[in-house]
Amino acid sequence: MASVPEEAVEDLKPKQAPAFVTKPEPFTVTEGEMARFCCRVTGHPKPRVMWVVNGHTVVNVRDLAFVQ
Repeated sequence: MASVPEEAVEDLKPKQAPAFVTKPEPFTVTEGEMARFCCRVTGHPKPRVMWVVNGHTVVNVRDLAFVQ
């Protein structure tokens, strides 16, 4: 019996708009304190999550400062 490639099975799934399962919570920190923002999203095809601050995309970095 031939198996169906996983990509073909994924293509058969109905499209689903991205939706937040868990939204990031707003909070304030003082300069020098660490802040961590988390979220969970669903959708098909699988959504990409990008963090943007003041028009700049945030990438995975350990030390990053934003002043508003």
